Amino acid sequence: MVPPRRKKPKYEPVEINSSFDEISSDSQDSSSFEHWSIQPSPVKKSQTTINNNQQWIDKYRPKTTSEICINPTKLKQVKESMMKMINKTSNTRVLVLSGPSGSSKSTTVKLLAEELITVRDAFDSVVVEYDESEDFLKFLQDCRYKSKNVILVEELPNIYHLETLKKFRDAIRDWIYQDDNGFSLPPLIICLSEIEYDSNDLRISYSIENNLTVDTLLGKEITGLNQVENIKFNSIANRFLKPTINKIIKQEGILKIVNQQILMRFLDEIFQIGDIRSIIFNLEMWIKNVKQSSTNRISIDSFMRENSINLFHAIGKIIYSSSKVNKNRSKIGNNDDDSDPLDKDDIDYQSIEQVLQSFPEKNMDLLNLSLLENYHIYQDSNYDLKLASNIVDDLSVNDIIKLGDTGIRSTRINLSKAQKLSTSRSTSMPPSKLKMKFPRHLKMIKMMNKTKNQISSYRRYLNPQTSFQDLNLIDGYYMPIIYNSQRKTRYRYNRLGGKFQEVYADDTIPIDEGEVTYEYDQFEIDIKNKINLDSDMKYSEVIDEDMDNMSDPIESDDDLEDIGDIGDNESDAFSSDSELELLLTQGKV
Repeated sequence: MVPPRRKKPKYEPVEINSSFDEISSDSQDSSSFEHWSIQPSPVKKSQTTINNNQQWIDKYRPKTTSEICINPTKLKQVKESMMKMINKTSNTRVLVLSGPSGSSKSTTVKLLAEELITVRDAFDSVVVEYDESEDFLKFLQDCRYKSKNVILVEELPNIYHLETLKKFRDAIRDWIYQDDNGFSLPPLIICLSEIEYDSNDLRISYSIENNLTVDTLLGKEITGLNQVENIKFNSIANRFLKPTINKIIKQEGILKIVNQQILMRFLDEIFQIGDIRSIIFNLEMWIKNVKQSSTNRISIDSFMRENSINLFHAIGKIIYSSSKVNKNRSKIGNNDDDSDPLDKDDIDYQSIEQVLQSFPEKNMDLLNLSLLENYHIYQDSNYDLKLASNIVDDLSVNDIIKLGDTGIRSTRINLSKAQKLSTSRSTSMPPSKLKMKFPRHLKMIKMMNKTKNQISSYRRYLNPQTSFQDLNLIDGYYMPIIYNSQRKTRYRYNRLGGKFQEVYADDTIPIDEGEVTYEYDQFEIDIKNKINLDSDMKYSEVIDEDMDNMSDPIESDDDLEDIGDIGDNESDAFSSDSELELLLTQGKV
């Protein structure tokens, strides 16, 4: 049976611009035209599919500065600084934007650069970004002449390698002190997400290994220069997050998928992160799970990022309590009415529990000392002296006898009893607001290690017979008095291990940059001279030993006679062989 004849498809002529000679359509078979005659064009369909599959982070990425999720005051501050750097009206050569991740630092730089730089290359981006795989010094050298660009450093090289960190700082220092030589350097902007690494280890110092900040990255020498400006970002506040999230909720039709009350409860919890990228991503994942779930009771634990709590944050929660506490909702989607608001005692209890759960247990002693340094800043010390006495007593007892969290809880309980200050004060001048201080504990440990190292070096090289305790308590005090009265040296002998001096608390974290500096005195000179002398003696001994190994021993006459005797014995052995004599007489040997 013959199958029915198919209708011949109608083809529309298509003009093809090509450099080849025009080919007649009669010579083309039907299959060659099918490629050009598909209707409708699939381009729009594929583009729609791509947009539907696009992640919300990319889909709702800000395109103008007005869309950035940021405090307008902070945006204005960054804009003014960048404008001055671009117009060369300030001596700032390095602008550092520091803060938590997801606080719109790099987005602000990129969009402001597009807005402020009007003269640009049509084919190149205004922002030149550093890639961590590049050599940082070579990258900056190549960027010197790109005056119409903004140099953005968001990724970092392996700064946890000491030599790489040193080269990174040297490159920044060279950029700062570089001569213009007829050209102007472009703005160099570093976006740094500051991190304090969670660890249960005992905290004896703050360095780049456990605390990535501007000071630990660049060092205090560079950050203290006038050519370096640092603008600090904070976690994004709810009032700036809501417009951005409401836009996504409206455009994605989320209220058609989930109940508004359930959504608001989820957002209240997720907004605590303060990271706009994390919030948008978790919202998208949560909505997808709600679509796939038969119930709206979706656990929030898997969508919450565990926030670390640093020392200053812990001190603030204990001294001032917290206005935001969790009500331990394990499920989101509970349609029951909210429980009664927590009273003051419950809020205090929750604040302490948050600190105890988030702060490393091994560093509780450091936290107690921090409270001892800072409890007085509450209400600028305007409360009953008896309360302050109770706090000091409990913290002191807690330091002597390990009583867990007794000192921490006592601080919050006693401060909660302080009478609130009235808003209208009779005094003409309001009291100055006291600043929070970092405890002197780490400074004390640093000075103790410095003293220990110098006394140990002196005992090892100059006086091994005397105990460490005697050198520290007796000789370390009396030797400088005796030596300075009897000897004439270039430097004076100071107390062995360093002079006694007061230790003051700082407003910022004391950074340990791994550099140990001593006050130059004659003890240090004596120790170094002894070390050099010992190394020279060891070197000479090695040379003598090598020379002994290289020279052959001289043979004595007795040795030569022994060798001759050996030869005679060997010849006698040959001559006593009868078979050998027969071969010799026959001429065969």
